[in-house]
Amino acid sequence: MNLYTYNFLNQNHSTMDYIFLFLVIGVGLIFAFSVYKYLKNRSDLKFRDLFILLSLVVAFIIGVQINNINSNSLSNSHEVAHLLKQISHDQNVSTNDIYADSTNLSDGMLIKVKNQYYTVQLDNKHTGYRLAETKSLASENINYITKNSISFNLADNNYVTLGLKLLIGFIMIVVQINLSGKSNLSQSTVIDQMQNYVLGGIIGGMIYSQTITILEFTLVLLLWSIIIFSSRFMSQNTKIFHHLLIGNPFTVIKNGKVDVAAILRAGMTADDLLFNLRTSGIHNIHDIDEAVFERNGSITVSDDDSQRVYSIIVDGNINDNELKAAHLNQTVLKEHLQINGQQYASDQIFLGQFQNGEFYLLPYPNQEQE
Repeated sequence: MNLYTYNFLNQNHSTMDYIFLFLVIGVGLIFAFSVYKYLKNRSDLKFRDLFILLSLVVAFIIGVQINNINSNSLSNSHEVAHLLKQISHDQNVSTNDIYADSTNLSDGMLIKVKNQYYTVQLDNKHTGYRLAETKSLASENINYITKNSISFNLADNNYVTLGLKLLIGFIMIVVQINLSGKSNLSQSTVIDQMQNYVLGGIIGGMIYSQTITILEFTLVLLLWSIIIFSSRFMSQNTKIFHHLLIGNPFTVIKNGKVDVAAILRAGMTADDLLFNLRTSGIHNIHDIDEAVFERNGSITVSDDDSQRVYSIIVDGNINDNELKAAHLNQTVLKEHLQINGQQYASDQIFLGQFQNGEFYLLPYPNQEQE
């Protein structure tokens, strides 16, 4: 059992309080410097951004202080110290001979006066008290706390824990974007949408839960990353998963003729079709040589069929729709999978396109002829 001395309770300032004080002073000095530099040269965006950043930091610090004041977390130990001072005066004993078993003022707390133990009974307003003698606790293992031990266990601070979770979530988003080969959160496939929505839900729903540790939070993010990259791997290497998870583009308008059945299968209405065409600057369907429904839901319009480029091989996979649209077959394609006299298989080609009767092939680097 811990018993706290009067000196400890009267001067109970945690390590975080001192760190917070130095932080406030440091931020204040940098903030004043940034304001001075920004007002002196408003065209320098570096100091403008620094000014905005430090303004947000100052707002956060003020919010933390207001929250601490509302919770009365800073005055609890001093209230207990005031009670010990009052008991010292009433009992005519030194404050060095009085101890309390808690840093929070509460009814029923234990007080030791010299060698005698009492329980405290407080009135409704906590302004008066009455001591009730209790049995000796000589058999208890008592630890007398006389001063604060310097501790840097920042993980016990709610703001630190919340900040670490936000930082881990930010890092995980950046890692997933970079590893997926994207430069932003654009949603071009079902996998991209699932990745963004669920990852945002995980981070937003778990960072505020105090029952979920930082390690558990990190493990959940790693588990979701495993699911995402497993799906991405399967979709890039198997036609079935590619069709289910990513989808394939298909023609909805050919030579001014609309394939209504294909449009309905894609879940589009006539209004959706007209909207996509208007955004491409097309108002008359009969002027369209070909319109392709892309996997992200948009429509790509071509008004000159002679310049059409058919992407027949993509990522080592043959696109049967493009092959058919180019009026080719597997036999003709196989005959043309040659570069400098070297024959290639379709799965050795990174990108294969056909235009104006000519094939353009890009093999994977390790498949190029030495």
